[in-house]
Amino acid sequence: MQNKLIAVTGGIGSGKTEAVEIIKSMGYSVFSLDKIYSDLLKNFSFLQEVCRILKVFPIKDENGNWTFDHRAAAENAFTDGKIKAELNAFTHPKIMKEFYKRAECEEGAVFCEVPLLYESGIEKDFDFVIVITRPLEERFKGIISRDGLSREEIEKRINNQFDYTNLRPNEHTIVIENDGSPEVLGERVKSAVEKITF
Repeated sequence: MQNKLIAVTGGIGSGKTEAVEIIKSMGYSVFSLDKIYSDLLKNFSFLQEVCRILKVFPIKDENGNWTFDHRAAAENAFTDGKIKAELNAFTHPKIMKEFYKRAECEEGAVFCEVPLLYESGIEKDFDFVIVITRPLEERFKGIISRDGLSREEIEKRINNQFDYTNLRPNEHTIVIENDGSPEVLGERVKSAVEKITF
């Protein structure tokens, strides 16, 4: 029997990572497409192609591993729609192929944190989607505290992401408002997970 695949998504600073941690604490298998992408970047030919698309150069980090300037790359991707589209077309099929391979090794429902689910057009690749939303000012506060980005940089990223404000729940999608305490978020996430998995 094929595993039930459930995406967890939301805009930058929405609290999707916190939601994923709650799901992990419930004992479910949880993957991250960002982590899978990082693993794929350890393959130098994959890294080279990503660098070519993003118009950055491969560099070595302090441990001697190949990487690139992620801040410069993000700036290019978030300001140039063509770059972002080309990057998505190259990376997303490979990332999803690797996710499916890993998910096949798990039993029961499998969750995956997917930052750019709707932007990538892969929402239908999952049986269910959990969307985490959060008031805009709270998102700004959280991102500034966590990443040290300026308000202008954050606005640029938010404006280049899917607009969740008009997204409505349906039989495929559960929307969770992250507008209270961590305990409230925990209760809402657990309720959504139970609804999907039972």
